[in-house]
Amino acid sequence: MKRIIKYMLILPLLATLTNGCKKFEDINTNPNETTQVNSAMLATGMILNVTRGDISSTKGFMQPFLLGKYLTWGEGQEGFQYNRLGRTDFDRITLLRNIPSMENYATSDALKKSYQGLGHFIRAWQFFMATMQVGDIPYAEAVKGETNVLQPKYDTQKAVFMGILNELDQANQLFATGANFEGDPIYAW
Repeated sequence: MKRIIKYMLILPLLATLTNGCKKFEDINTNPNETTQVNSAMLATGMILNVTRGDISSTKGFMQPFLLGKYLTWGEGQEGFQYNRLGRTDFDRITLLRNIPSMENYATSDALKKSYQGLGHFIRAWQFFMATMQVGDIPYAEAVKGETNVLQPKYDTQKAVFMGILNELDQANQLFATGANFEGDPIYAW
C-alpha cells in the first residue's frame, strides 16, 4: 500500500516536470506584441507621448504660460502658481533615449533625415517644456548615460534656449531634404 501511495505522489510530479517545460517559448510569447521595432513605431510612440501629455489635456497646453490670464478660472491653486514641490520632474527627458534608435532603424537616407528632423523637434519640445517648468536643466550632457555621463552638468536657461533654437533650425533643414515618413498619427503621412 505504501508503494502505491509513493507512486501516486511521484507520478503527477513526473508528469508535471516532463510536460510543464515543453514549448515554454511558445506559450511565453505574446502573439499580439511585436518582437521587432522599426522607426515608424518609435516615432508614433514619441509623438503620442508629446501630444497626449502636453497638448491634449483640458488646460495643460496653457500651463504655465497663461497664468497671468488665470482670472476666468475658478478651480483653485495650480502647482505652477506656487512652485510646489512635486509639481514637475524630469520624466519627459527619458523619452529622448528612443531618438537614436529611431534614426538608426531608418531604411533610406531620406527617411533617416526625416527621422533625425523629428528627433531634433522632439528634443526641442521636451527641453523647452522642462526648462520652462524648472529653469536651469541638463541640456548639453543630457541623455548620455550610455557614454558614462551619469551626472550631467546643468546648463543655464539661456544656453538651453540657444540649444533649442539650434535644434529647431536643424529640424527644419532635415525636414526640407527628407521624405515623408510613416509613424505620424497626427498627419498620417
